[in-house]
Amino acid sequence: MDDLEVICPYCGQPVMVTPDIGPDTDILSIDCSVCCRPLQVHLHRESDGSYTGWAQSEHGE
Repeated sequence: MDDLEVICPYCGQPVMVTPDIGPDTDILSIDCSVCCRPLQVHLHRESDGSYTGWAQSEHGE
């Protein structure tokens, strides 16, 4: 499975995420590898098997 790059909403730096979810949209909770703040990464598996995603703060910002 390919890694997905999302942007940390706190520090603005790219964070690599390895999607490990089922066939539908899911949310992963991780810490930013740069600033260590908690993120919620929203992932969606496309029909071709690829993933799209975005990150937000744990407070939904």
